Amino acid sequence: MKTTLPLSRLSFVGLAVMMMAAFASSCFAQQPDRKLDLLKNGSFEKGLEGWQTTSHRKNGKIEIDKAELYKGLPTLKIDNLGADDSLVMQKVTVKPLTRYRLTGFVKTKDIKPGDKDATVGANVCLRGGFERSEDIMKTRTWGRLTLEFETGPKTEVEVGPRLGFFSSAVTGTAWFADLSLVELGPARR
Repeated sequence: MKTTLPLSRLSFVGLAVMMMAAFASSCFAQQPDRKLDLLKNGSFEKGLEGWQTTSHRKNGKIEIDKAELYKGLPTLKIDNLGADDSLVMQKVTVKPLTRYRLTGFVKTKDIKPGDKDATVGANVCLRGGFERSEDIMKTRTWGRLTLEFETGPKTEVEVGPRLGFFSSAVTGTAWFADLSLVELGPARR
C-alpha cells in the first residue's frame, strides 16, 4: 500500500529544506576564504611570526597560549596586568580606494577600566586612526569581531587585535584567534 503526503505537507517539507540550505549557505559565506586572506599567520599557528607587539605602559603581557585553544589551535593572549593599551599589529599591502574587512574571534576575562575614562575593551583595529570594531568588556565566551574600512589613498595599513585603545587603558585578559583580512571591493566614497 502506497501512502502519499498531502500537498501542503510536501510544500512545508520543501520549504524547510530550502530554508536550511539557505542558512547553511549564509553561514559558510561568512567564513574567511584563506586563499584571499591577506594576513600571514592569522591563526597564530606559527606563534607571533609576522606580528609586532606593543604594550604602551609596559603592563601588558602578550604571548601565545597553548592551553586556551580555538578550533584546536593555540590562541593569542593579551593580559593587561595593570592599566594598559596593548596591541598586536601586522603591516599589510592594500589597494588604494578599496574596502576591506578585518575579522577575528575573541574571548575575554575580567576586562575593566584601568583609568577613569577608559571605555574600550578587546577589539580589532586599524592602527593610526580611530577605526575599530565593536569592543568587549567584562567576561565573555568566544565571539566574532568585525571591522570594515576603506583605505583612501593608502597602499599599506597596520591591523590587528587590541586590548584597550587611545585614552582607554584597561585591565584583564583577552584571547584572540582566527584573524583574517579580505578585500571587499572598490571604496563607496
